[in-house]
Amino acid sequence: MSRPIGPPPHRIPEPDSQSRDSAEELREALIDLDRARAHERQMRLQTEGLLEGLRVLTRAENTRQMFDELTTVLQRFVPFEAAFLMQADEGSDRFEVTQSTCRDFEGSNWTAEDMLRRVATGKIVAAFDVTALPEWQAQPPSVRERVRSAIHVPLRTGTRCAVLVFTHSRTAFFDRHHVDMLERFAPLTTQAMASMEYRARLEAHATRIEYMAKHDALTGLPNRTALADRVEVLAAHAHRAGELLVLLFLDLDRFKHVNDTFGHGVGDALLKVIAKRLREAVRESDTVARLGGDEFVILLTGITEVDAVNAVVAKILATIEQPVVVEDQTLFVSASIGAAICPADGEDVASLLKNADVAMYRAKEEGRNGVRFYAPEMSESARVQFELEGALRQALTLGEFELHYQPRIHLELRELVGMEALLRWRHPQRGLVMPCDFIAAAEENGLIVQIGEWVITRTCAQSRAWQDAGLPALPVAVNVSGRQMHKPQEFLDHVSAALARAGLPGTRLEIELTESVVMQYPAQMIDVLHRLRRMGVRIALDDFGTGHSSLSYLKRFPVDMLKIDGSFVRDLAIDGDDAAIARAIVSMGHALGLRVVAEGVEDEAQLNLLRQMGCDEAQGFLFSPPLPAHEMEACMRRSASRGAGTGQSISGAIPRST
Repeated sequence: MSRPIGPPPHRIPEPDSQSRDSAEELREALIDLDRARAHERQMRLQTEGLLEGLRVLTRAENTRQMFDELTTVLQRFVPFEAAFLMQADEGSDRFEVTQSTCRDFEGSNWTAEDMLRRVATGKIVAAFDVTALPEWQAQPPSVRERVRSAIHVPLRTGTRCAVLVFTHSRTAFFDRHHVDMLERFAPLTTQAMASMEYRARLEAHATRIEYMAKHDALTGLPNRTALADRVEVLAAHAHRAGELLVLLFLDLDRFKHVNDTFGHGVGDALLKVIAKRLREAVRESDTVARLGGDEFVILLTGITEVDAVNAVVAKILATIEQPVVVEDQTLFVSASIGAAICPADGEDVASLLKNADVAMYRAKEEGRNGVRFYAPEMSESARVQFELEGALRQALTLGEFELHYQPRIHLELRELVGMEALLRWRHPQRGLVMPCDFIAAAEENGLIVQIGEWVITRTCAQSRAWQDAGLPALPVAVNVSGRQMHKPQEFLDHVSAALARAGLPGTRLEIELTESVVMQYPAQMIDVLHRLRRMGVRIALDDFGTGHSSLSYLKRFPVDMLKIDGSFVRDLAIDGDDAAIARAIVSMGHALGLRVVAEGVEDEAQLNLLRQMGCDEAQGFLFSPPLPAHEMEACMRRSASRGAGTGQSISGAIPRST
């Protein structure tokens, strides 16, 4: 075989082992570089995503905005098909879907027990196949059919637990990269939600503070501050519309009696009922406010004629008069209303309130449970009343009060057997002022309680002084106001202390109460009267015959005397009805074992008739007018020196029966 012509072919040498190693290292380095670049790109994208997410979360003003913008950002890194946010209050057994990208999830119910168990560790949980999870299988078909895999992201904020859920229709769609990305977003989202929750609490707190600043805490009605704002707005509107704005100032009659008798809890419950009734009695366009205590204000808008107010007031009064049952107590209340009209009676809340208040007090003076419209002359009367109240307080402080004493005579023996202490006011300019000119004012402002305490204290001290002077130990009667009985324990303590301070037995003091006071709360008064009797104090029913006594109660009262009111004695000799009433009182009193005393005896004809009826005792100008203490002392000395049964009165002869 012939050999090929030409040079032999070139042969490529085989690489040695060192060259092979270098090539492998280069390839791995390139792979590592690609990986590093890919990782860098991934980290840069994640960082950019985190920064964008941070911007979204920090500028979000509410959960809705946060959810919408956050899911838009996350869509680039976690390509979910749907997402929703569920939340539950601490201790709740249900999660509520509050935000979602798909209507199918809205209104779905999620059991807190199952969901919390899944996210209890605070870690993000990826469910590769939700068909195996009971809470997902409990969802309606519209949810089950569109979801195969899900990621649950727990977000606990303050008192709420939330779970952000991303879903996909493919099984095992979400991988570790998705979880890693969400783990970076979760703390930011939690912080953002916590901030929004905190802001919401602050806003709610601020709203609550603003509400409390303008509303009454007990009834929820607008208060004086809110009333001032509404008057300003409504007055301007009424002026533009050519209408009237009417302010009604309403005060419950004798509300203090309810508090004193049944306690402030019952009083508060009553006020809530009244507030509700007032709201229901007027239109939605009208305003009902509470100023405090039992004072309410009603603003009536759209009024074109004053006569229209009367119909509204009648409805209000009728509504209030309906019985109120509170804690098994049936209460009957009424109200007095004063009305002021804008602009005639004022154009701001201060002037309207002042004038309506004046009119309301006039309604009280005229019998309560009614309405009075303001008139300018009322202000002058109110000014005088205000000055009188101030002068009374000063009189008590400066010691301008004094006691006069009217003798009480035993008609059969014609002896001085006691006296009644009567209050007088020694005014520095007006001279001696009688009780009829100031007692009503003292009753109204409550000063009668302090004045009454002074009367009891002074009476006991004067009785002790007469005893120390060697005069007969005669009982002295004092009149007690219904106001003093509002706090019976304080009254009893004061009586006991006054007697102890003077070193007197209770028999030296008599307490006179009117029928109306005793019958107001008869069951309570029975206890009070028994406790007075245990002190030795004697009890008289004053002005008997003018009230509404119940005989069933009267026989249970520990009373010692009945005092026939002077109105029956005045016409005793010329009015057969008065004589019949007086005779009936004497007979009833004796049947109950009580002594009967006639007041206001002024002539012999009255005296003779009273003796014939068997009346036991009497007092009046026929025997003596009320006397200052020093004159009463002189009369007591004369009476003691003449002795019993001489037929002489303390100021002259007692007329004998003819």
